[in-house]
Amino acid sequence: MNQNSVVYYHKEKCNCKEIFDICTKLKLHIFECDKLDILAYIMEKISPMYVIFDGNVNLNQNILEDFATHNKNAFIYLLNKNFLSLGNNHTFIVENFKNLEIVLSNHYRCFSNHNIIDEQNQTLCYKIVHNELDNLSFRSKLIGSKYMADLIYELYANSSISHGKCNSTYDKLALKYNTSSYSIEKSIRFCILRAYQSCQNKNLFYNISKTKKAPSIKEVANFILDKIYLNLNNNHS
Repeated sequence: MNQNSVVYYHKEKCNCKEIFDICTKLKLHIFECDKLDILAYIMEKISPMYVIFDGNVNLNQNILEDFATHNKNAFIYLLNKNFLSLGNNHTFIVENFKNLEIVLSNHYRCFSNHNIIDEQNQTLCYKIVHNELDNLSFRSKLIGSKYMADLIYELYANSSISHGKCNSTYDKLALKYNTSSYSIEKSIRFCILRAYQSCQNKNLFYNISKTKKAPSIKEVANFILDKIYLNLNNNHS
């Protein structure tokens, strides 16, 4: 994926000045098009990180859904409040250019440095996180479990975040999942409580918090982060 690229799909004879100004400010390369076949070509050859559909574009809902399905790695912004939600975590409805600039700049800042982990480490990190969450009886069907896993990935991948400092990461996850930081934190806390209540081996949790109650988010994150660091160090030694 080309993280510095944006493709802007619009109707013919569209004034693209506002979107060009936004991309110039963020130092993003922009490609514009007004035909679906050109859009498909750009997606195949350039693989841009962001796709923006102009509010005046009148596309069939099925076409949009098909596009989102085949371009799961791109983050799609729909500049029209009348667009229907596409029901995934990488498509966002933005009502105007001002809001687009805010959301796009925040999102780009969050993910521009997200490739710190190489592919081998990323795969191992993924396995460790999910194995540890499974061992602690986290329920994969609960959205809070996904948030917890992503929280740990972000803490590990972002070298600017100190060990187990969760608060600044809630905002990033909220942006990613188009929800509030409070909702992210609440969902994770609920998952930890359910896992603690259902886990048959409470010693697993005593190793995390040293108390006879459900551990905090930070305690769980630090516990699994330590497992990641230990395993990765052993793997490369």
